[in-house]
Amino acid sequence: GNSAKYWKPDPAEAKKLLQAATGSDTLKFKVIANIDRYGAAMQQISELLQSTMKASGFEIELEYMEYGAYIQSIFVGKIPEGAVGLGPLIGSPRDPDNNFFSNFHTAAPRHNWGGTPIPEQAELDAAFEKSRTILKLEDRIKFIKDLQIRMAEIMNVVPYTATSGYGYVQPWVQNYNHKTGYSTSLEAISKSWFTEERAKKG
Repeated sequence: GNSAKYWKPDPAEAKKLLQAATGSDTLKFKVIANIDRYGAAMQQISELLQSTMKASGFEIELEYMEYGAYIQSIFVGKIPEGAVGLGPLIGSPRDPDNNFFSNFHTAAPRHNWGGTPIPEQAELDAAFEKSRTILKLEDRIKFIKDLQIRMAEIMNVVPYTATSGYGYVQPWVQNYNHKTGYSTSLEAISKSWFTEERAKKG
């Protein structure tokens, strides 16, 4: 469709947009992440972001923050001016096995298959377990793709892949402590307010 162009890498066009927006073909900023808990995969993601965005004119300075400090600042939206907080908490794309056995297997603690197992639950459990025995990458990818189609056909709650998200808060919004999940309205939005200057504008 018409939006397909926005999903294709185009560093040259990105530089043009950057020039039009800032008057410069480079923009320097800091990216803050955590790796002492999120591990080597998070460091790889950070370095990949730094190297790929450089082609579009973005010069990133990486800062790795200790986990305790990260959770009390970056995670709750207390990000220094001119910086970006890098997440999510997962830190790296998950293997399908994580989702199969954390969410959809009968023994999964979340029981995403619903309150009462569907008739095909035993079939799915067997497929999840079989996926762990397939070692050849190409064969495993094909098996899991076929399994995902089967899940979409029979499950009450159809699994899907969600893209990464981001959020920001304007400087006139006070006391906004970001929360992931369903508590956003109660724990973040309802406890924040506008500065007096901004509130006067309506």
